Amino acid sequence: MAKWGKFDFSEFEKLAKAFQRTLDERVIERFIRDFLMEMAMRALRKTKKRTPVDTGELRNNWQLGNVEKRGDAYRVELFNNTHYASFVEYGHRTGADLTNWMEGRFMMTISMQEIERELPRYLEKRMVELLNNIMNGRPTKSNSSSSFKEFDAKARKIKEKADRREKREQKKKDNGGEGDKGGG
Repeated sequence: MAKWGKFDFSEFEKLAKAFQRTLDERVIERFIRDFLMEMAMRALRKTKKRTPVDTGELRNNWQLGNVEKRGDAYRVELFNNTHYASFVEYGHRTGADLTNWMEGRFMMTISMQEIERELPRYLEKRMVELLNNIMNGRPTKSNSSSSFKEFDAKARKIKEKADRREKREQKKKDNGGEGDKGGG
């Protein structure tokens, strides 16, 4: 009769416990929410950068909603409540008889297309980090939260810089100089 030998299952059991703990702690849901918000913030930054400035109102009114789960899908909204935002985005008729056409700037459309192209690369990188953390027993909450906090801090700095630039442009305009042109 053949001898079967021995096999140590302890590593498999450890891995199974790590995955079970991940499910119990809702790590995957938190990962999805954090990742979605990170991508939304990237889209917000790109959109604001592309938004033309006249008074600064259009650029300053871009906002992000909260990440929401509806059924099996997650979503977050990027929106602008300025009454003329859609006209600048998609274009509009001009002139006394409305026969001329002002081309749209497509600042959000182009930004979202860029995010869609970049998304697989970012997602792969973040998923590898998540799996490494799960398999090595590292806490995943602090990892994703810290990268989100770093990104949030960078986004705030960019916004502050843009706000200072807009104030300078507005001051220049108020003093008889010209600010940026572009219908926003």
